[in-house]
Amino acid sequence: MAKAYKVGAEFVAYVAPHFVESSHEFYNVNNEFNAVQVAAQFAEKQTFIGKGAGSHPTASAVLSDLVALRYNYQYEYKNIHQELIYNPKSTHKVYFRYSNPADLIGLNFLNISQHHKGSELSFIIGELSLENLIEVDLNEREGVFLAFF
Repeated sequence: MAKAYKVGAEFVAYVAPHFVESSHEFYNVNNEFNAVQVAAQFAEKQTFIGKGAGSHPTASAVLSDLVALRYNYQYEYKNIHQELIYNPKSTHKVYFRYSNPADLIGLNFLNISQHHKGSELSFIIGELSLENLIEVDLNEREGVFLAFF
C-alpha cells in the first residue's frame, strides 16, 4: 500500500505491505483491482476502485505519452514550484518477522508491544521510524518480513 500525506509544510510518503482490517474499504480489493483513497481539504474522503492497468492499458498509456512527447504536449502542473519537505521521521506501528537475530541489527524500535522468539521464526510488533527503515534497507536481508498496521 502506498501512503502520502502532508503535515504542515512537510510530507510523508512510503510504500510498504500493510495489514488491512476487515472493516476497511480496501479489505475486499482483490486480484488485479487497485484502489485509491483521497482525503481533500474541502471534500469528504473518496475511494476509487477499478481494474489495474495490465499489458494492453499500460501499452496504450505509454503510446499516448510518446505521441504527447512527439507533439511537445506538456501537462499543466499549477503548484509545481511549491516547496514541500520530505519528513522521514514519522513513526509507524509495524510487524517484523525474522529467523536470524542478526536481522535485528540496526533496527531501533521506539517501543515494543510484543516480542515472540520461536525456534524457527520470531516476530516483533513495535514502532519504527521511516528514517530507520530507509537506513537499514531490509531488502538486503533474506527471510525477513515487515508490514505496517
